Parts: sequence; structure tokens; C-alpha cells
Amino acid sequence: MRNDRRENPHSNNHSVSLTPRKHQLTG
Repeated sequence: MRNDRRENPHSNNHSVSLTPRKHQLTG
């Protein structure tokens, strides 16, 4: 459970950060 919580925020942050960055580059 501790591992899931630690990986969850890290994975979410990376995904969210890459999503807006790629969108801005494409736009």
C-alpha cells in the first residue's frame, strides 16, 4: 500500500506534466 501511494503521485505528476507540455508544443 505504501509503494502504491508513493508511485501514484509520481506517475500522475509525470503524466500530467508531459500532457500539457506536449499540447502546448503541438498548438
